[in-house]
Amino acid sequence: LQIDDSNIYVRDRLHLAEEGLIIALCCVSSLSGELLKAPDIISKGVVLSDAQTEAKRDIVSKTLSGFDLKRIGDKREVKNKIRSAIRTFVIKKTKNNPMIMPVITQV
Repeated sequence: LQIDDSNIYVRDRLHLAEEGLIIALCCVSSLSGELLKAPDIISKGVVLSDAQTEAKRDIVSKTLSGFDLKRIGDKREVKNKIRSAIRTFVIKKTKNNPMIMPVITQV
């Protein structure tokens, strides 16, 4: 089976199938900029223990605490830091390089 890798959709689907997906959901107060609850971590195609999932939550929380989320309008830098921190952890533990999607919701 030959697939044209120039098609970004096919490339992303292959990456998801081979490496998996991790979504970090963060709910932040729009008034104070603080986390309202521990981040939710959703993993698909990436097998991690409960302790490793908890460690990812801690990584996301620590990364977010380094920013003043109340003042930052564009969250791209924050999301990139979260993505980088999770990627480093997962590669070290599993040798996989999953797609990582941080989602920051202000309430």
